[in-house]
Amino acid sequence: MTLSEIKQGIITGNFTSEELSTLFDAVKTARDMLGSKKKRALSLGCEVQFTNSRNGEVLRGNVLKISRKTVTVDTGNFMIWRVPASMLEMI
Repeated sequence: MTLSEIKQGIITGNFTSEELSTLFDAVKTARDMLGSKKKRALSLGCEVQFTNSRNGEVLRGNVLKISRKTVTVDTGNFMIWRVPASMLEMI
């Protein structure tokens, strides 16, 4: 099943509010697990990249700090970002 088929099935399906909440919780749990997996692979000083959600620009930088929810990334030019680990890609 492709992503577009799943998306279409959710939009056109006759799901109850409770069933949609269950789907949302499953996606949220999967995203948290992905972030935890990525955080375990990171270390201070690693070079990473992420996409700025406001303008779509791909930013690169080095990991300064790994927190419970976010990773602090220094992209240079005095710009420091706190990014969810699930949005990061190692370079």
